Amino acid sequence: MRVFATLPEFLENCLGFCHFVAIFLDDDEYVEETTFAVKNTLKILRAKTTYQVTEHIIKLSKESSFEAGQFVCDLIRNGVSAIFGPESPENNEIIQSVAASLQIPYFQNSWNPQEEAATSVFNLRPNSDALSRALAALVRENDWKTYTVMYENEDSLLRLRETLKQRKPNDLSIAFICLGSGPDYRTVLKQIKKTLDTRFILDCKADRILDIFRQAKEVGLLKDYHSYILTDLDAHSLDWSEFNEVVSNISSIRLMDHESDAAKNIGKLWRIDPKRIKVSRAQY
Repeated sequence: MRVFATLPEFLENCLGFCHFVAIFLDDDEYVEETTFAVKNTLKILRAKTTYQVTEHIIKLSKESSFEAGQFVCDLIRNGVSAIFGPESPENNEIIQSVAASLQIPYFQNSWNPQEEAATSVFNLRPNSDALSRALAALVRENDWKTYTVMYENEDSLLRLRETLKQRKPNDLSIAFICLGSGPDYRTVLKQIKKTLDTRFILDCKADRILDIFRQAKEVGLLKDYHSYILTDLDAHSLDWSEFNEVVSNISSIRLMDHESDAAKNIGKLWRIDPKRIKVSRAQY
C-alpha cells in the first residue's frame, strides 16, 4: 500500500490528464463540509493544473456495503479512473476488493488495519506500523511500566503491537479490557477501578470518547492521579469544554498544527474552528 499526503498529489502521480473520479462520502453529520472540501480541492486543481477532472460524488450510509458494490460496478462500466473514500470500514472492504482485483486506483482516507498489497490501493493515513511506533514512543516517554488498555475491537492489537514489543521482562503486566458495544460502560469502568491502575490507553473511535469519559468521571476514574493516552487521531476535534475542570492527564497524537496559517485558512474557508478539523477532512 502506497501512501500519499493529499488528493492532488495522488492524481499527479497516478493518473493521466483526463480523470473521471468517483468520491464516496459517509452520509453523516460532516457530509456537507466534506463535500465542500472535495469540491474546493478539485476547483483548485483545475485552476492550477492542466488536469480535466470530472467528479461523481456518492453519499452512502455507513453500513451499505451491498449498495457500495453496486455503485462500483456501475462506475467501472462508465470508465472510472480512480475511486476515493469512504471512511466506513464496511464500505471500504468491498470497494477495496473490487479496485484491487481490477487494478483501479483506490484512494483511502481512513485507517486500514488490513493493508492491501495491491499497487492500486493508496492510503493517506499512517499505516499500522507507523501509528504503533508513535504510541510506543508516547508510552516510553511517559515511563509507563504498567497500564490498562481499554479497547473497542481487535484492531487495537495492531495499533499497540510496537508498544507491547518494547516491554522488558521485569515490567509489570498489561491488562486488556474490552469496552463492549456501549453505550453504558459503567460496569466495565467499575471493574477497571477495582484494579487500582491509574494509567490507561483508550483505543476507540473518537465519537465514543466523551461518553466514556463522562462515565469514567461518574465512577471516579478522572482523578488527578489518573493518566490517559488516546489513540484516535481525531480526538483533538472533540469539544472538551465540559472537562475543563478535570485534572487527569489526557494525551493524544495529533497530525495537524491547528495554529498554522494553513489550518487557519482552511478553517476560515470551511467556516469551522481549526481545532475541529478532522484528519480525514484535512487530507483533501
